[in-house]
Amino acid sequence: MDPKPSFELHPPPPPDKLLPGPRLDLPAWQIALAAIALILVILLIVLAIRKKRPVDEGSVRRRAYQDALRCLEEARPAGSREAATLSSFILRRYLAVVAKDPALYETHEEFVGRHDILKNVSDDTRHQTVEGFGHLASLKYGRETRAGEGGPVIQSSRSLLETLHRALAA
Repeated sequence: MDPKPSFELHPPPPPDKLLPGPRLDLPAWQIALAAIALILVILLIVLAIRKKRPVDEGSVRRRAYQDALRCLEEARPAGSREAATLSSFILRRYLAVVAKDPALYETHEEFVGRHDILKNVSDDTRHQTVEGFGHLASLKYGRETRAGEGGPVIQSSRSLLETLHRALAA
């Protein structure tokens, strides 16, 4: 005999049994390789964006000059040796930024003997630069001097900075 049809409503089956489960059974090396590839793509995009942006050499030069001036004005050295060391560092950092010169990482003799940065300036500016850095070197490496003599050294360094800035801006 045929069973009688039932008009009774049953609840629908849960959909969880019908859907496939998550399939992230990738090995760890594949996940690491994908992460490295993603990082490399992001770095390439960042580098491409940076290369397209032109660098304004005038603003770099002005910013380096203003930073050097600010550092010289804020300097409160205890003596001429400290003033000469600080001034030399500030001037060399200015040359490193403006002229892309390795003066920041050279000794006085290497800088004066090389003359790369000094080739593009006038004879007067070259003479003032060599003399100014020579004076700073003699104060840095000379005998200890009395305290309180740093002001004139800072002023002469500021004058040398202005001379270099005018010469390198041309």
